[in-house]
Amino acid sequence: MRSRAYDGLEETGEAFYCPKGHALEVQRLSVVERLRSSERSVVHHRDMRDKLTRRLDATRGVQTRFKNRLLKKCCPYCNKPVDNLFKHVSERHDK
Repeated sequence: MRSRAYDGLEETGEAFYCPKGHALEVQRLSVVERLRSSERSVVHHRDMRDKLTRRLDATRGVQTRFKNRLLKKCCPYCNKPVDNLFKHVSERHDK
């Protein structure tokens, strides 16, 4: 939560002292620096969104391939067609 006093310190660049005597210097940021910082933040968040979208698409592809193999009664481990998938997996691939 920001206060008017903090905003005033940000404009003047003065130091703020807590009750224990610690100094907290407030950096003055120009409008251009704030704009650049905001642009970098937007670009960063856009890149993260794109990265997560690609990961989600890849996960969906893997899930679809797995589901299609099961529907065709193909073993997801050895990709061989089998009649009784449960029996095959429990006998051949159960560790």
